[in-house]
Amino acid sequence: MRYLTLFVLILYTNYGVCCTCGPMRTVEDQFKHSEIIVVGTIIEKDPMIQIDSVEYNRLINNGLDKTKARRFTSGGYYQYTLALSETAYKGNFLSDTLKIRTGLSGSSCGYSFEIGKKYIVYGYSKNPIPNKPIDKQDEFWTDNCTRTNFFSEKENRKLVRIAKRMIKK
Repeated sequence: MRYLTLFVLILYTNYGVCCTCGPMRTVEDQFKHSEIIVVGTIIEKDPMIQIDSVEYNRLINNGLDKTKARRFTSGGYYQYTLALSETAYKGNFLSDTLKIRTGLSGSSCGYSFEIGKKYIVYGYSKNPIPNKPIDKQDEFWTDNCTRTNFFSEKENRKLVRIAKRMIKK
């Protein structure tokens, strides 16, 4: 019984959560499953850290330094500002910049954008604003499980063909 308990404890200690996506969707399939598809350049990155203040204060009061307390009590996401290029394959927007949100790390399926680089972004609305049409929101989410990636002329050509076909329907 003692060995079984030890085995279970070791098993849970090594347990980690990581991002699992399954097979990559085709461009056409991802087109159907995305609420927005745009081409743009990342111009800004902001970490949006959410701290559990009750637990944070408890840790500080028990003598843990602020940096370590923040690490143990925070979660959140990165919010990137994307300047739209002339291409928006799917979605209607209120301005020429969008806020694209993604997890803080690869283990939470977060996509790591680079400032100044051009991307094709496949996005979705995670928390729609009540009474506001989804295609008029300028804040979207993306992750490693979408086809979001650096701009590629090959993918761009495929998207042009798919978008034209969808408009004809």
